[in-house]
Parts: sequence; structure tokens; C-alpha cells
Amino acid sequence: MVSMKSTDVETKIANVANRVLTLSDFTTPRGGTTSMMNGLAPTLACLDPQRRFPIMNARTRDLLKSIGKQPDAQGAVSLSRLIGTRGIKDAFELDVYAWTTTFAKAPRAKPLRVPEPRTVGLKAEEEAVANLARRKVVIRRRHNELVNRFLRAVEWKLLPKESEYDLLIEDWQRGRWLLIEAKTETSGVSGRTQIRQAIGQLFDYRWRSFRDRLDKVDLALLTPTKPDQEILDLLASIGIEAFWFEGKRLTGTTRLI
Repeated sequence: MVSMKSTDVETKIANVANRVLTLSDFTTPRGGTTSMMNGLAPTLACLDPQRRFPIMNARTRDLLKSIGKQPDAQGAVSLSRLIGTRGIKDAFELDVYAWTTTFAKAPRAKPLRVPEPRTVGLKAEEEAVANLARRKVVIRRRHNELVNRFLRAVEWKLLPKESEYDLLIEDWQRGRWLLIEAKTETSGVSGRTQIRQAIGQLFDYRWRSFRDRLDKVDLALLTPTKPDQEILDLLASIGIEAFWFEGKRLTGTTRLI
């Protein structure tokens, strides 16, 4: 499996890692036990013609801890996403990076300082527009795919939180938080409706949940593609940033990563 070239490298890595992780642990020379992944990962990295399967060991486990991940299949995929960044060209340079860099553990998730957060209910408004059950499912799936795509794009740099709102990034700028609402469409009647909903939701969420620090919570809209300039002008006029994807790259009206 790992020796095959694939157009979907992340799926290949996840499938191979899942297979290996079903194997029993083995005994080490010192009498302890360790995952079979530790023993096989270097060979798998050598067999991968795309040089993306990560060498997983104690050091990469520390690396994964720095973003709150585990040395499982999804952890292997997250490690592979580092290749192509930070001057890392392949799995072997990733191994060197893991051994030569010090990583801080991800901070424990602290309860948000939110005064009695309550469900706002505007999410139901989006569903009311898509009144057919099938369309509701499609909208929710696309919404979740968009949020997950964003999380993958920032996973090595930011630790967004999710609650009644879509995403919250603490200290995205010194002393400031960023509240993000995701919408899947920006054009046509449906798109305009979603933009209006997003504007209302962002201001309502900020007022309800962060009333004690309104002047320190910034607002942003996340969409799959770049909105029309008219929409960007509208958002700018009321202090809302915009983020979208150009291919695989996350970009927007301000720099996030």
C-alpha cells in the first residue's frame, strides 16, 4: 500500500497507519513495550515513493503533543502536512526536524471566560432557508468540510476552539481574539442570505458571549472561495475580516498564518 503512488497522499498515509496500528506492541531490549509503528515507520518511509509517510517515534510524539494530537492515523497525516513547510522536503528531513527542535506542549484547554453561554438559535435560521431535509444535510456537510479544511490549514500554528459559534482563536494578535463564522456560499440569493446571516451571527455572538471584552474580539467570515468585491467592501465597512481558499492556500483580507 505504501509503495504505491497516490493522488490522495493523506488518505494513503491514514490507511497504512491504521493497518499498522492494529498490530500488537512488541517488547524492547530494556523490557518495555512499544508500538509496532515505531519499528515499521522507518521502513515504510523508505518504501514510500512520495517520501511522505512520517517516521513516528518518541520525538514525533512530542511534536504531535505540541498541537494536541496523538500518534495515531490522524497524527501521521498531521505530521505529513509539515512536509513542504519550514524547509522540510521529505519524511527524512521531518525526522531530523523532530530530533533537533524543542516543542512546547499544547496548553491545556481552559474554560472560555464566557458568561453563561447560551444557544443563540440563529443556526436554525440557516436551516429554515434550506427547508428541504436533503438540502439541510448538504449544507451541513459542506459547512463541516469548510471548517475542517480551515482547521487543517492552521493546525501547526493556531489552536482554534469551537462552541456555539464556529471558531474562536485566542490571541490571534497580542491580547485580541478572533471570532469566525463559516458560510458555504457567497453568490446569488442563497449566498447573499448566508452573508447577512453571518453578519448578524457574528455581532450577536460577540455581544452575548464576550460582552466583557467587546473591544478586544475581532470578527471574520470564512468562505470556500473569494467573495465578490462588493461583499468584501461591505464586510470591511463594518469591521469584519474575510478568509477564503485559493487552491489549498488559506488567504484573506488580513494575514492569519
